[in-house]
Amino acid sequence: MRISDESSYTLYSRNRFACFFSRVKLFLYWTLYRFDFWHVMSSYDCKPYKQQVVGILNQYDIKSVVEIGCGLGDIVSRVSAPSKFGIDREVSAVAVAKKIDQSTRYIVASLDQVEDSLNYVDQVDCFMLINFTHNIETDLLVKELKHLLTRFRPRYIFVDIIKHDFRGYRYHHKVMDFNKLQPSSINSFDSVDRVRSFLLLSFDGDL
Repeated sequence: MRISDESSYTLYSRNRFACFFSRVKLFLYWTLYRFDFWHVMSSYDCKPYKQQVVGILNQYDIKSVVEIGCGLGDIVSRVSAPSKFGIDREVSAVAVAKKIDQSTRYIVASLDQVEDSLNYVDQVDCFMLINFTHNIETDLLVKELKHLLTRFRPRYIFVDIIKHDFRGYRYHHKVMDFNKLQPSSINSFDSVDRVRSFLLLSFDGDL
């Protein structure tokens, strides 16, 4: 297995005006649907790390992508893949995601329900898990990802890990934790928010 560090990337920045208007739009949705208010304050235009995720993934020829923990779909909706799925356990967030974006199929489910929720899908190119795995114990996370690997044979898994010097997060996963999945390579990207690193796990040996 090869591990590389991709430290050179386009700098993404917060556009204050776009951020403000997106917050107003999402606040109006929130008054109707009452999803987690975090999504109002953390929209795509307000969080450069989300823009960075899209920029990284769109460099790869991904035919199908599934984002687990998609929230309002502001990341998965912008990934350039012909087939896209967004999965989240919050019913109200999924309802709003369906209103905002019709290019992605949104499903209400938790991580351990993904396999059953996609029982009509044969293969998935890329699974994406951003900004929620820090709430999942390492062994449980690896176990669930192994199930997805066996069932859907993805070429990539894209995940973030919180850096150890940032407190307030329940779990701080390490790169070595994902060795248990036996990827052919791992590309690591520093996030623009400096809070996390992104890991692109490859299972096809092309990277």
